[in-house]
Order: sequence, then structure tokens, then C-alpha cells
Amino acid sequence: MIDAGLVALLQTDPVVGPMIGASAGVGAARIFQVYPPEYDPANDPLLSYSFVGGAAEPALSNSGVMRQRVEINAWSENADTAANLRDAVILAVNGWTQRLADGTHVLNCYLLNPGTDFFGEDRVYRRMCEFCVLYTH
Repeated sequence: MIDAGLVALLQTDPVVGPMIGASAGVGAARIFQVYPPEYDPANDPLLSYSFVGGAAEPALSNSGVMRQRVEINAWSENADTAANLRDAVILAVNGWTQRLADGTHVLNCYLLNPGTDFFGEDRVYRRMCEFCVLYTH
């Protein structure tokens, strides 16, 4: 569904992709679902994403338009790097529309929360943003 499309969007973005280790849109980009592994400087910076809520507007014959909230976190030991990655994610994801290979149609994606900042005990910065993805099957 939208997981693969979101990851592909981030990997192939000309700004986000190189920041997270994607090589020409392919390769082992540093994008993790829900929570990244224990911090390793060799994997700095990286992204994590999680689906944090959603709803549907069912029609008589199908599930209608689905709304999915997705939280995306940019992680780095450098505050500016984490902030720059979050800003690049916002530019890449805000306004996303696409028909995915499985037939899912991403109708729109809009920014809900432009940023919340965290600093953990491991001295790693987490810059969070949140989107609402509208899609149909």
C-alpha cells in the first residue's frame, strides 16, 4: 500500500535520497518503520516513519477515500542536520500524488504538523513532522 510508495518517494527524492544513503534511488537507504535501530554514527542521518492514525469515508461499493496520518522523524547527532533533513522531507512529501504499482491512488498528502523537536538521552536529535495522506484502493 502506501508504505512502499512513501519509502520510494523518499529514496528517489534528489535531496532526501542522498542524505539518507540512497544511491540514485536504489540501495540501502536509511529509512526505518516505527523506530530506528540503536544509534550508530555510520548511519547518520536517518529517517523513521509510523502510521499514527487514520479513518475512512466508506461508499456503498468500496472503502472510499482513506485518510492515513503518518509521522516522519529525521534523526541525527547534529541538530542542524536533523532539521535540514526534516525540511527536505516536508518539501518532498507535501502535495504527493501518485498511482502506486498495487493500484493504490494517492490523491493528496498535506502537512499537519511542521515540526516537533526532541533530544534523547543518547544525545541524538529527532525532528518530527506529520502528514495526512488521502488515498483510494
